[in-house]
This record gives sequence, C-alpha cells and structure tokens, in this order.
Amino acid sequence: MQVMGALNMYQQETYIDPQPTVQVYETKWVRASNSGILRLYVKLGQKVTKKQVLGIISDAFGEKKYYC
Repeated sequence: MQVMGALNMYQQETYIDPQPTVQVYETKWVRASNSGILRLYVKLGQKVTKKQVLGIISDAFGEKKYYC
C-alpha cells in the first residue's frame, strides 16, 4: 500500500512505521521427532534462550502434545 500511495494510486490515510530490521548471520534447523500441528509460544523475530519451550506439536484433535 505504501508503494501505491507513493505513486498516487492510493490515498494513504496513516503512515505505518516499519519494524526494525533484524540481521541473522547463522541459522540452525531442528527436526521434530513427532508429526502434527505446531503452535508457537514465541513470536517471529523474538529472542529466545537455551532450553526455552518454543511451542507444542499436537495431533489434529489437540490430544497428544509434544513440547518443543
């Protein structure tokens, strides 16, 4: 919408301040030992600590839960 507003294609009502950029220099992938639906406890970009529970993996009915 900001691009369209800059090109006078859309009238912007308010300006939304963008979130600060986070640069990541290293990533690590972890495979889950169980399948299911992941429900995150943390937000995207949130800093986490070692051993912190990030969310739960449960079956489609929410019965079996595995903490990750």
